[in-house]
Amino acid sequence: MNRLLLTFLIFNLSCSDPEVIESQHAQTKTDTLLTTESLVTTEFNYTFPVFKTYVLKPPYYLSNDENCISETDVAPPVLNAFKTRLKTYYHANFGDPFETYFTLKDLYLHSYSIKIDAKTELYLLLLKSPTSFLTLEIICYNTISKTVFSNDIQTDLTWTFDEDNGKITRSNWFNTYAKNDPFIEITDVDKNGKKEIKINRIAHNGTAFTTLDEHYYEIADTTTLLVFSCSKTEYLSINNADITREITPTDAENTIILTVFILQNKRKTKIGTVIFKRKNWTLPYTQSEAILDKNLNAEQCADWNNLLTAGFSHEL
Repeated sequence: MNRLLLTFLIFNLSCSDPEVIESQHAQTKTDTLLTTESLVTTEFNYTFPVFKTYVLKPPYYLSNDENCISETDVAPPVLNAFKTRLKTYYHANFGDPFETYFTLKDLYLHSYSIKIDAKTELYLLLLKSPTSFLTLEIICYNTISKTVFSNDIQTDLTWTFDEDNGKITRSNWFNTYAKNDPFIEITDVDKNGKKEIKINRIAHNGTAFTTLDEHYYEIADTTTLLVFSCSKTEYLSINNADITREITPTDAENTIILTVFILQNKRKTKIGTVIFKRKNWTLPYTQSEAILDKNLNAEQCADWNNLLTAGFSHEL
């Protein structure tokens, strides 16, 4: 009994030693860091796929194999960006460093290249999670400075495309709402001389909404800026109606005008217009004014007023 009591006292004294406690805390901190952001930068023996990248020609449908005109070499900075994005996506989906349950290769579907102009290229990295959600990473590359842009664009394509054994096809919703519109367009929505990457995609949230969203990313030398977003077509299940929003051309500088309509019982009614402005090219557009159409009656105004300011910010 005395020997057991002595052993118990020695054990408690050792556990109360400050150096022992500090060592245990340090180990706990190390384990915590290893399971978060450091997993992306720590060098494990990852099995990377071969990023076979194809050049796309316009229109950029993404699901049409005929638009892949040739295979292209990927510059080292872009290849490093591919690997970093894929590792980040892998760990965001709870992949472990030893690729126990699924590998990085399992998540990779396709990669594409789009030439914007003499100094800018886009690279598209299409990924699929273990739960079959589709994600697209868009990486911009400056061919003059040989650098990847400081930010990339990530968008959820789960409701926009269907995937079957690597084959990508447009979803029924995307075909219904976008019709023949491509997935990606290169445009200048505000006619300011700066090109934007326009992404058309389906956003869906159960019975709450199904929309065709437009997102415009303005291209600078080293970064892209989300300058404007809107739901071009939005189905409202409660009213059994479609809301459509159309960009109206204007000569006003730093101004975008949306004309909003409701389509109900095969009848198209203009609700009004929404004006968006920006102070300069470093800032996104924000709503400046919403004007109901003067031909609406009082009951229609009460019903549709909130639709002018709704539907502009679904998450990518």
